[in-house]
Amino acid sequence: MLKPATKKRLAKLALQSGRSANYLVADAVETYLADQERLRVDLRFSAFACGFLLFLSRHFSRHFLPTNLSRAVNALPCPPVNVP
Repeated sequence: MLKPATKKRLAKLALQSGRSANYLVADAVETYLADQERLRVDLRFSAFACGFLLFLSRHFSRHFLPTNLSRAVNALPCPPVNVP
């Protein structure tokens, strides 16, 4: 599962930290999963916010938004919405 060099590094870190190798691996996996989940939420929010700003700029720009702001919103690099 792990490369021999990685196992050695893990064993060394476990010894130095006073934690078991199993604890360190479990902690690393939990941290990775939390980061990935947060990233997916951030992507969903970014796609929603970008879409909402584009909607506002296209439907209300003539009445409420200054021309410069409307152009800036239309130039936003919106992320793809393919996040399940």
